Amino acid sequence: MTRDYFELCQELFLENFAKPIQEWCHENHMILTGHVLHEDSLCCQATMQGSLMRYYEYMDYPGIDILSEYNTCYWAATQISSVARQLNKKWVLSELDGCTGWQMNFQSHKNIGDWQALLGINLRCPHLSWYTMKGEAKRDYPASILHQSPWYKEYSYVEDYFSRIHAALFDGQNECSLLVINPIESVWARAYSGSFNMLFAADPEIVRLENQYRMTYQALASHQINFDYGEEDILARHGKVHDGILQVGNVSYEKVLVSGVDTMRASTVALLRRFMEQGGQVIFAGEIPSWVDAMPSDEVRKLAEKAVCIPFDEEQIAAACRKKDGIILEGETSGFIGVQSKVIEGGRIVMLLNLERSKNSGSFKAVLGKGAGLEEWDARSGAIHYPEYEEKDGNISVTLDMEPGGERLFFLPAEADETTFPQVQTHAAVREAALWEKIPMEENVSYRLSDPNICVLDYVELTLDDGHTVERQEVLKADRSLRDHLGIPYRGGEMMQPWYSVKYFGGDTEKLCTVTQKFRTVIEKVPSKVLLAVEDLRHITKIQVNQQEISLQSVGKWRDICFDCLEIPDDAWVVGENQISIWMDYYK
Repeated sequence: MTRDYFELCQELFLENFAKPIQEWCHENHMILTGHVLHEDSLCCQATMQGSLMRYYEYMDYPGIDILSEYNTCYWAATQISSVARQLNKKWVLSELDGCTGWQMNFQSHKNIGDWQALLGINLRCPHLSWYTMKGEAKRDYPASILHQSPWYKEYSYVEDYFSRIHAALFDGQNECSLLVINPIESVWARAYSGSFNMLFAADPEIVRLENQYRMTYQALASHQINFDYGEEDILARHGKVHDGILQVGNVSYEKVLVSGVDTMRASTVALLRRFMEQGGQVIFAGEIPSWVDAMPSDEVRKLAEKAVCIPFDEEQIAAACRKKDGIILEGETSGFIGVQSKVIEGGRIVMLLNLERSKNSGSFKAVLGKGAGLEEWDARSGAIHYPEYEEKDGNISVTLDMEPGGERLFFLPAEADETTFPQVQTHAAVREAALWEKIPMEENVSYRLSDPNICVLDYVELTLDDGHTVERQEVLKADRSLRDHLGIPYRGGEMMQPWYSVKYFGGDTEKLCTVTQKFRTVIEKVPSKVLLAVEDLRHITKIQVNQQEISLQSVGKWRDICFDCLEIPDDAWVVGENQISIWMDYYK
């Protein structure tokens, strides 16, 4: 059976890769973190590792990799944070911002990090800071969060913001009482040669499982219901039942949801049976699994006769799984509001996040639960505000209208303290005033550049030593034309590390030809004190500006250690068109 094949591969992977690496790290007083490949879907996991949740058990700081700016695979963060909570792993890492783009602004950095912080990520590994942007390295993205970017000294604003959020949420105990069975083994059981198209499902039944997996997540998260995933192998080894509570490692659950599952382990069925016998509630949404350990069986159907069975419907799933004292949003909201609530020292902390990045949430009332007052902790500035709120039956509620991508952190103390909570609350507008200050500006203003003004020479004409020419075009296109002529591969995003190339292929040591590059620039006024920034000066043999040769002696670096600055004499320039010619040795 394919399920057993996947199980064997999973065990071999853990026994021969995950466990030995963790043991070596511990023997050498090191912490194991990082990430393995492809968390975005059940198929990605199945084809790469089997079950990622089982791998996280053998990482000290388990980690994921969230690629691109608009990745909304929220379940990937929920999976890893579930294992971290269950197995008492305090730090959960995410490599984030990769494959986003050079257009990324601070708001986009915030948007990417916000939902991950909401879902339990507390160790940020931003992509990326360069040692150098030499060669193809400069084609990585987003832009380097280091001196290569003019804004890097201001980036502390982003990290200070997230530090405040992490500090508020870090030691809190999640108010989560729902466990959702992870259906990864149902995908294993339906796999066969041709059932996957690379990382995606080709088989319609596996497509169904993927859709149900996403829809189950949406049904719960969009109704502000916090939950953890239960991986069946972890349940078999760390799950137990006591007084009607299902305990998985360090976390206790009062309800279990089985949704979008075709097959279950016999150990899971036995665990849920004990759970129900002691008064625990099991909810089946949609079709009842008709397989146990990937073999036909009516054991789950017998179990379901005493459970809560509902159609696979978002509203009914939410109604069955909601806690009686859970957070509720009242009123129509135009966005998807994510919620996380934790018990911390002295009370409760609640984070709300507008996951819609392009429009306001609209006005709504958030019933935040029990508390003896309300503080708003402003993670952007570090200030504390006291918003207006309502109290009914001990429940605190506040009316909000959240901006696109907006977040709110609320602290609800367990006991009232007159020295902490003033009699007069601060209106919410004060918070906005602290964030935005309107400054009147005249039509014409003076300014100063933070860096020297630059002119990018991005169009080039090439001539080879064999007489072949490449017409004037953009530099990267000219490089491709040259490579077509020389019969060598294009530059790409999957280049080898230099040490690897040298060790196994002898490196890039053979000069292919000498190339003359001709750049043109038109000026209206003769400039002074002009520097020419060139990359990899050691391969340049001669430079002329309007046929006047200039010195190849570097007078300093520009922006990165790969760029040397050369002085261009003032008398080399003419009003009108100027030509800069560079002779250099060309390698692959």
